[in-house]
Amino acid sequence: MDAIYGGSAAPVNVVGAAVNAEEGGGEVTLSIGAASDGLEKKDSTLYEKNLQFSMGLDGAEFDDAGELAVPVVVSIPVPDYYRPGKAVVTHHSDSQDERMDANITTSGGAVYANLVVTNFNDFTISQEMMAAERSNGAIDISSIFAGVDLEGCRNVIYSIYDTDGRMVADELTTVDNFVEELSLACDLNHAATVGIFRLNEFFCPVGEKVTLEVR
Repeated sequence: MDAIYGGSAAPVNVVGAAVNAEEGGGEVTLSIGAASDGLEKKDSTLYEKNLQFSMGLDGAEFDDAGELAVPVVVSIPVPDYYRPGKAVVTHHSDSQDERMDANITTSGGAVYANLVVTNFNDFTISQEMMAAERSNGAIDISSIFAGVDLEGCRNVIYSIYDTDGRMVADELTTVDNFVEELSLACDLNHAATVGIFRLNEFFCPVGEKVTLEVR
């Protein structure tokens, strides 16, 4: 089966499907398609990289609650910007949203999200925003090199906000000079968040503002 996004030719793998076959032992196949219209994305101030899709297990036997007797493991190729420990899966069921462990692994040069599921509906794979860390009077934002998509960006504005949401300092730089530490002329002890505005060569916004919590 093909991947759920256009950047990979790696197959989707399913373990445990056959043991859930309907009486008579027919073939059990996984189907993957577009997510339901209007499916809400994760909070963009906390999560990014929303990859949404639907899954079904055709030929499987479900109970009255729509559950399989035996869980299956679905391994789905995902873009390589998803990172272990930061990628999360939301299973959108009819009654509530369930957060699941994405369990990101690498196999044969492809990155996989491995989902343990007993029922099927819509799913969202997201990435938790990285946090900025205080470091010797500066703010260490080295983690955002892996956490922020800079495609199409030529310039970046950093903005420092205090606990009341007031901007206390900002700085414009180019992507080539994207720094790993902020040491702007302000009292960083009261810094609560760092706002990152991505701009193209004409200084027009590229994507939404990224907000990092300062710890």
